[in-house]
Amino acid sequence: MVMNEKKLVAIFDAPLEELLEKAIESECDSNEALYIQILIAYLQGENQHLKALLEKSANCGNTVLHKVGQLRLQIRESTIDSLLMGELKELAEHSPVWKGEIYFVLGYAKTKLQKWEKSKAFFKKACASLEKNGAKRKASLAFQNVVNCDSYIHPHKKMIAELHYLAKKAHKARAYSVAGLAYLNLSREYQLINAVQSALKYCYMAEEYMEKNAGTLQYYFCKAQRCHLYIESDRIQEAEALYDELKLCQLQEIKNALLVLENLLRDTPIPEQLKLSPTWQDRVDRKGAGKDKVKLGKLEEKFLEYICQEPREKFDIIEQLYGNLLDYEVTDNRLKGLISRLRKKVPNLIIFKDGHYTISDKLLLKEYKSVS
Repeated sequence: MVMNEKKLVAIFDAPLEELLEKAIESECDSNEALYIQILIAYLQGENQHLKALLEKSANCGNTVLHKVGQLRLQIRESTIDSLLMGELKELAEHSPVWKGEIYFVLGYAKTKLQKWEKSKAFFKKACASLEKNGAKRKASLAFQNVVNCDSYIHPHKKMIAELHYLAKKAHKARAYSVAGLAYLNLSREYQLINAVQSALKYCYMAEEYMEKNAGTLQYYFCKAQRCHLYIESDRIQEAEALYDELKLCQLQEIKNALLVLENLLRDTPIPEQLKLSPTWQDRVDRKGAGKDKVKLGKLEEKFLEYICQEPREKFDIIEQLYGNLLDYEVTDNRLKGLISRLRKKVPNLIIFKDGHYTISDKLLLKEYKSVS
């Protein structure tokens, strides 16, 4: 059965909320409707239902649809088959409409295998193809994953500037779930430098943006991140309430994250050979490492947020932080003291260049803009 290309691109581009609406509207015997159901089952982590749909897709007459669905199931079950990936890579070159979707799923498969360079390459191809076909929101999501891969390729770099840029770009494209992911990753970046209030702020924003994808893995990761931040802020009662809410989720990745949160809350053992996403494995590895680290003050966090968005001149920073009622000499000395304290707490983060204060690690930003 021939698939409608315009409808197919719209399916690729839809968040979960729109997919659920399309599932009601679509003809139940069409291949478009079948792929909508496959995506919904995948996004909601309903693996048994996804297997049943794949049995149906085996006889649907569309090899690409079936094999993409197969790889999605393998991603959910962490059983990636290199032979299937090779077949899909070959099919991508002969399937112009499916090309971006195929590369996108291949990118996720490589992410599961923690092959970051190869994953990044697939996501860059996906971004270009999806953009060309008009799936702008999905292209933004592919772009988000390029940034994510770089954060693992360059683990010591702060990705704050890139993520601010990505969030603005995604919002402009109305790719709100992508903006939500950018804010979720920003929350983690601020958490890693002990800017807990900024981390919470961006976590709240992430959840708000992810509302259209409520019930997905990324949506629950936002809640898990907030739970972790509550634990770090000694807001234990709120952390416990959120932990209980997360226990209702059936996604395996969230069940694994809950074991980490339980360990942080109650110091319970973490099972050996537990398959954690990279960010949650990092939390296990870092446990206890930041207990003696001094947290950033509100003014220090405000300063960092301001210069993270774009390079700022000293006079603009002074006005932003202290207003214009105090003598310049007083505010100038206060700013120097604040920067000095910050540089001791977070070495090598703040730089002064061409008369502007900014953060380091912006080397990749030019590349991202060229991709997008």
